Amino acid sequence: MNTSELYFEHHSFPPFSLHNCTQTLRYAHTIRAPKRTLNGNLVLIGTLIPHEKFSSTILGKYKQDPLLGQLAPGDLLKVHCLHRLWQRLPSPASSDHPPTQLQSCALLRPPVPESIQITDGKDGIYFFEWKESKLWYDPHTPSPLFVSYRPILEMVLTALKSTYAEVDLETSWSFDLEET
Repeated sequence: MNTSELYFEHHSFPPFSLHNCTQTLRYAHTIRAPKRTLNGNLVLIGTLIPHEKFSSTILGKYKQDPLLGQLAPGDLLKVHCLHRLWQRLPSPASSDHPPTQLQSCALLRPPVPESIQITDGKDGIYFFEWKESKLWYDPHTPSPLFVSYRPILEMVLTALKSTYAEVDLETSWSFDLEET
């Protein structure tokens, strides 16, 4: 029984324990190693380097613990995310592109089935096909097109926290994850 859009492949949780979750998805950043100056001060040399990997925090609250004992930091999880990614679709490669021909585009991450939507940023929703791990769409529209989808990310569990509130009889929990 799936009671939430959040889903972890190969892991089962009690019904409704993943219901009403929130997810933060952010690009993982690294900073070059700190260095000591001549007078002994510690400074960071370099700038933030964005990577094309994500880190995430998932928060939940429910009357029962979602069996957190079955997970441990270091576990690999395939997460069907709640958070949507957006990507601008390329316009036609050339003006001689036949108007009846569909154009393909690879998505940045594999999509959760049936979560893909193409829009022009206004009210229009457009037809597309998903086949051979590519998105096929008609690029001949008056305005730029964008695709929105929920990604499937392969992540490692870095931290796990559970808090029980006796008065409310509720368990709050959080997962910190990083994409592998």
